[in-house]
Amino acid sequence: MRVLLVEDEKPVREMIASVLDESNFTVDETDNGQTALQMVQKTEYDCLILDLKIPGMTGMQLIASMRTIGIQTPVLVISSLGQIDNRVRALDMGADDFLVKDFDMQELIARVKAVSRRKSSNRRNILKCRDVMIDTSTMEVQRQGKEILLTKTELKLLIILLEHKGSVVTRDMLLEKVWGRKRTEVQSNSIDVHIKSLRKAIDKPFSGEPLVETVRGYGYIVRE
Repeated sequence: MRVLLVEDEKPVREMIASVLDESNFTVDETDNGQTALQMVQKTEYDCLILDLKIPGMTGMQLIASMRTIGIQTPVLVISSLGQIDNRVRALDMGADDFLVKDFDMQELIARVKAVSRRKSSNRRNILKCRDVMIDTSTMEVQRQGKEILLTKTELKLLIILLEHKGSVVTRDMLLEKVWGRKRTEVQSNSIDVHIKSLRKAIDKPFSGEPLVETVRGYGYIVRE
């Protein structure tokens, strides 16, 4: 599942992002409400984790703006403003749940999964390219109707490539989206190693053209 975390306190944001990453979520981060609004318009998230006191646009304004333009991404508010009127107002604005800081991280994970399931129950989240299909609700991968087992990193790489099918995905983009805050710790050949492993799983057992192509000097692409 893909989550957008909007939190302006860097230590809190890093701690939450680390816990989400360990729980197999793909996490995008920002500390600015205006930037968050731009991100949710470009990317479909399973859940938005939102602090209310953020620069650029308050959390309340962000929720209202999203709902006004028809973006129904589930919103889990996390805030130190735990008074009942703040909670009621956030829910009335269109938030799906509210957690008061300081919360337990296990409860956060449970709440994220719960609000994400509400979205998934309405429709399946399917990514397809040619004969490859990923159900991002269950993280099931199939090619030619046969299930393929991938590692966490291979799955993240494949999701990003399918989300951008027809366009070149640069190595820098893969580092940012797959490894996030840990990208500076990644060895220079790690992408090559994981792409090779992904190709072995997704291409080698099947007939036809390879799915993942190298665009030398830039990155990788999958084509319809």
